[in-house]
Amino acid sequence: MITKVRKWGNSLAVRLPGALARQMELEEGSTVAFAPERGQFIVRPYFASRKRKRYTMLQLVDLMNKKNKHSLVSWGEPVGCEVW
Repeated sequence: MITKVRKWGNSLAVRLPGALARQMELEEGSTVAFAPERGQFIVRPYFASRKRKRYTMLQLVDLMNKKNKHSLVSWGEPVGCEVW
């Protein structure tokens, strides 16, 4: 795939064709990591920054129900200097 580098304000930009963006699961606002590597310019999706819903502790507690709540687990008697 060949594309051109264009000016964007005081920077340079490369536009990604829609088909490539869909294939790489990128959308507007997605974060990418880029670096020169052995004479090549590598651009990778930065999945750690994917938009994920953030929950508060209260929201997580509200989501608990009989289907996703596990029973208590016995870890046995204390060993060593644990304080219970």
